[in-house]
Amino acid sequence: MQKLNIKYNIFVPSFLKEMVIDFSLYSGLHYFNLNTDPRQNVEQNKRRFCMLSTINHIEISQVVDAFKHIAYEEIGITNIFPEPMFGNFIGVNLEGGSVHEHQDSRDVSGNIHLRFNFMIQKPDIGGNPIINGKEYWIDEGECWMNYASEWRHGSTPVHGSRERIVLSLGACVPENIVRDVLSKRIGWEH
Repeated sequence: MQKLNIKYNIFVPSFLKEMVIDFSLYSGLHYFNLNTDPRQNVEQNKRRFCMLSTINHIEISQVVDAFKHIAYEEIGITNIFPEPMFGNFIGVNLEGGSVHEHQDSRDVSGNIHLRFNFMIQKPDIGGNPIINGKEYWIDEGECWMNYASEWRHGSTPVHGSRERIVLSLGACVPENIVRDVLSKRIGWEH
């Protein structure tokens, strides 16, 4: 099976990148909950997670939500619905941390759960996405699309003192739009 082209040439503006790093490592730590989602295989103190959609009263959440709409529109998707389970989030993996391989569900209307993921900070070693059993190399600053409800996905373990910080923008998109817009880019298999 040939690897998919999951990368897109969409970049987080430098001011937002700095905002996410500061929030993830310093100013917003009290918004991150360690080991709070029992569906994730989070090991003690190896992974932090912050659902920005649940704290929409702060500036970073509003800026990220505005950027989400810009990012999806840039690839031709204007008809998006909120992703109800995780929304927009920041994930931080520390030494030994990873995302276990899993597959999310579609929303109650059958819309496909998509995620635009941005590698805000690359760890010393590891932290690459795994999609359908294959590892993809993503450099710092790059982004990739994940059909979260259609593909098994996770990440390789982080090693070293530098954290992996990923900004993930979730949306639910009608299947016909995914087929028409995204199939031209990375292929639609159903």
